[in-house]
Amino acid sequence: LGPIDPALLARAKPQSLTVLDRNGEVLYESLGASGTRGQSVSAHQLPPRVVEATLLAEDRRFFHHPGLDPIAISRAMLHNLRAMRVVEGGSTITQQVAKLLLQSTNRGLRQKSREAVLALRLEHRFTKPEILALYLNLAPYGNRIDGIARASRAYFGCAPEQLTPAQAAFLASLPQGPSAFNPLRNPERARARQLQILAGMNLSDDERKHARAE
Repeated sequence: LGPIDPALLARAKPQSLTVLDRNGEVLYESLGASGTRGQSVSAHQLPPRVVEATLLAEDRRFFHHPGLDPIAISRAMLHNLRAMRVVEGGSTITQQVAKLLLQSTNRGLRQKSREAVLALRLEHRFTKPEILALYLNLAPYGNRIDGIARASRAYFGCAPEQLTPAQAAFLASLPQGPSAFNPLRNPERARARQLQILAGMNLSDDERKHARAE
């Protein structure tokens, strides 16, 4: 499928300067080159709860497709036809990584074809956990925040591995609509989406009850 431009992959490691005091408290955080704040996580650092919530929110068949998912595309087309408008997309997480790497703004057929080709190249070069890490490093979480590492600290003051199921579900909902689910502007909609993701997570009855109440 050919090589991937190294400059594209460099975008998957968002970094912004963070100044801490002697006790580790954040004093100042700059914006990165993209105008957002971000930190990177690697494939072996991905917390299971974050992975589970993200796949439920974005791509339930992620580990079973080659980068493009004909089932998801067909389902989305059917739902859109029934609604007579676009109500669902059929993009996989790998396609979303391609879109974020290409910094796509044009949603024309030619651009979508480029994204599809890059998605197949990504699947050929990287493992599934590595692709998921790329997504979690690039994904927008609203309020000028990119990546799960920075988002977990910005919204909850902890590292991704310390997120509760409720917090993981909340963050997983944001990349799909950072503005629509912005908790600072629309907390009710953000809460509804969080509960929708929580409903699909593998939790005990007590864990689910606690998560819903959190």
